[in-house]
Amino acid sequence: SGFFRLLPDLPKIFWRYPVSYISYGSWAIQGGYKNDFLGLEFEPLFPGEPKMTGEEVINKVFRVKVTHSKWWDLAAVA
Repeated sequence: SGFFRLLPDLPKIFWRYPVSYISYGSWAIQGGYKNDFLGLEFEPLFPGEPKMTGEEVINKVFRVKVTHSKWWDLAAVA
């Protein structure tokens, strides 16, 4: 399954806290997602459904919380 795992998929005891916060890769991926998707709207798959926002895509598909700015992610990488 590769080297990158989503945060909810990591075991809680050691890998999620505190190791996930030390990893620069997770901060970089989250910042990239926010940079690319925030502010966008996507057409629905089926006519009549509401448009999906970039924030919904980040939350539902990538399971990344949008509680802080992409600039915090950049600061963590730097």
